[in-house]
Amino acid sequence: MKLLKIAIRNTKRNVRRTAVTIVTIAIGVFVIIFAGGVVKGFQNETIVQMIETRTGDIQIHKTGYRETLDMLPLDLSIKFNDVLNGVSGIKGLKEISGRIFFSGKLATQEESAVLFGKAIDVAKEIAICPRVKDNMVIGEFLTPDDKNKIVLTKDLAERLKINIGDSLLLFATSQKGAINATELILKGVFHSTLPDSNKKLGYIPLKTAQELLLMDGMVTEVVLKKEKNYDINKIVGEMKNKFSAHGFEINTWRELEQVIIQMVERQGLLSIVVSVILFIIVFSTVMNTMLMVVLERTNEIGTLMAIGFKRIHILTLFVFEGTLKGFIGGTIGTVLGVIAVYIVNLRGIPLCKPGVEGVTFILRPEIDLKLIILALLFSVGAAVLASLYPANRGSKMNPVEALRSV
Repeated sequence: MKLLKIAIRNTKRNVRRTAVTIVTIAIGVFVIIFAGGVVKGFQNETIVQMIETRTGDIQIHKTGYRETLDMLPLDLSIKFNDVLNGVSGIKGLKEISGRIFFSGKLATQEESAVLFGKAIDVAKEIAICPRVKDNMVIGEFLTPDDKNKIVLTKDLAERLKINIGDSLLLFATSQKGAINATELILKGVFHSTLPDSNKKLGYIPLKTAQELLLMDGMVTEVVLKKEKNYDINKIVGEMKNKFSAHGFEINTWRELEQVIIQMVERQGLLSIVVSVILFIIVFSTVMNTMLMVVLERTNEIGTLMAIGFKRIHILTLFVFEGTLKGFIGGTIGTVLGVIAVYIVNLRGIPLCKPGVEGVTFILRPEIDLKLIILALLFSVGAAVLASLYPANRGSKMNPVEALRSV
């Protein structure tokens, strides 16, 4: 306790040097918390965008479908009503919809292009993936009343050289091997911001695709949305028990989108890199400060050792001083960082989506409790470690030589 009181007194002796150290530590902790909050906000936005644009919460496929997804097999289809009846008693499910993925060829009088088709029940799709209609560049997304309409990616529309309202032919091979065609009208053009999005994607109404592909009542994918407060793993577990004899694969969004998940995890490395850089800066600042303190107080160290202070006491004294500075700076940086993240979260950071003029999404940094604790420990830990060498150097001084110093 006596050493702690002396350490507190010593931090007040050179206010300027103490202030510089505390400010450096505070800035380091502030940047760690704020940058971490921005990264976490971006990660959450990416995941939410993925779920609400593409995957939904849960998907059901025929066993083996995902392994052959590149070929878009129609023979591995599901009778939608069988799934609908099977999940009717499971609690926590909010919406269910069917999709058909198929390959086809779009043709105008002058151009043609391969289509990666996605047939959807528009009303249910928007309920499950509400952001699917938010990336429109021109025109409008499909509505429940649409029949022979199509929405294409910007790349595909430019490849075909067509405008809103133009008609085009869609050729596709049905489930039974017949080549069928239907006339469609371009209703809208969209741009997807997800990094692995298919540039040849087009949306058409589910009924239109079922007629074209001779798949009445059949789908290749069933997508579900859960209630907010229900455990997705528990729901999936119940579904697997119910459909154990049906030959279905049931997956959560996390299992479906490993590429996006890995990308999001790599974004977390940014916080680690920032933390390491700031640790080095804080470490060097505190060490330089403590070395100056030891050199300036050589005479005082000799006096303390002459009146009975042991080397361990001198070592502890300087470590206490570094710890105090680290704790004070860390606390100030933590408070300022939390306040900044909270304010920016309320206001949001508007960011433009690449390739989409005038369309933005709001990035909201999030407070990460684990990061706050780690940042505070980082500040104290860096200060303690940086104090050890100067403290050890001071404790090893010869009392007689130290007293001779001016």
